[in-house]
Amino acid sequence: MTKNDITRGLIDFAVSQCLKNIKEDPYRSIRRLADLGRQFAKGRFQEELFSLFQRLLLNEDGPYYEMLKQLVSSVDTDSLKTLGINIGYNSWTCGASRLRQVTAEKDYPHWLAEISLSPESSASQLKEQLSAALKNGTYAFRLHMPAQSITTDTRQLGLIREFPDCSFFLDFMDTYSDDLLELTCSCDNLAFLVPFGSLQSRQLVDLLNARQRIYGVCRTYDNTNAAERISDSQISEMLSWGSPLLFFLAAADTTQDNRLLVDNAILDARLHQTYPALLIHLGADVARIQQLLLSSRKNL
Repeated sequence: MTKNDITRGLIDFAVSQCLKNIKEDPYRSIRRLADLGRQFAKGRFQEELFSLFQRLLLNEDGPYYEMLKQLVSSVDTDSLKTLGINIGYNSWTCGASRLRQVTAEKDYPHWLAEISLSPESSASQLKEQLSAALKNGTYAFRLHMPAQSITTDTRQLGLIREFPDCSFFLDFMDTYSDDLLELTCSCDNLAFLVPFGSLQSRQLVDLLNARQRIYGVCRTYDNTNAAERISDSQISEMLSWGSPLLFFLAAADTTQDNRLLVDNAILDARLHQTYPALLIHLGADVARIQQLLLSSRKNL
């Protein structure tokens, strides 16, 4: 058993206790989770992140307590804990140390890798790809699932359970098979990214809520609707789907000015706790975390 294994075991136990007590004393338990994060933080990024959480949680009347209570009450505890530890500890602590080491030697890998699933690719090929990324310090993966792969081989997604220390974010499609839904819902280290808008997506959200799965509601913006997408009315529409995790993604041809418009609005909303939600600017936030992880001091 390695030092990292022991540390993860301690974190797992402490987080389990906090989640167990959160219904009786949500304010104290949520603050305790932030305190634990800072206690186990080993790099500058983690220390600054959990320090910010602590400051935001000083406001007991703020909407973030409502957001966190909603997550804890609506999402399976094991899934919430697994994803939280896999991202916060495995990706941003253990993986970050390896990322910096690999970066010093050659072209750098990313803390979150994007993989497009394809019917033409075998499960063994995907397993090799995941294993190689893991060796370089990548513990988080965003999986893109094209429509034609929905009803075909599910063995690729079955690999998610073979990598329990990793986090997976699955771009789910409007159409899916029952077998595929049951398979993915059985993975505690998986979060769904559901596109906002269609009736099929809304029906999927109802199924995920019934199974207490963790998911984010995603919306793409472009040059014609960037300001509209971050308006109070459209954010309220996204929140009506039941998840406090709201993802915003720029279309490929979106100008830098419009990307900055959305980015600044999201950063401001997070800092001032404008909504009972965590707004995530997907591309920008992933890049921001990458830069901070690579610039952090070496883990102790």
